[in-house]
Amino acid sequence: MVILAKINSTTATIPFIKEPMRTHYRYHPEYDIRNLSALPTGPGCRFLVCILGENGTLIAKRWSRKRPVLYSPVEVGIEFPQ
Repeated sequence: MVILAKINSTTATIPFIKEPMRTHYRYHPEYDIRNLSALPTGPGCRFLVCILGENGTLIAKRWSRKRPVLYSPVEVGIEFPQ
């Protein structure tokens, strides 16, 4: 199931998300996260800030140890398991 969400007059889709559009989600293996290997990782980082891309892709922006503050309406926080 694909949910369509309005974000700044553009339509974004994130596959495998069944609840209404939020800013933070738990990690799911089906998420298409790009640019993940280009980011440096540190010990204890379990939140990933992503930007919504085209066709339901998520583009990794930065890691965070605490629940991140999202500065843009197109940013999404992904929480990874410990």
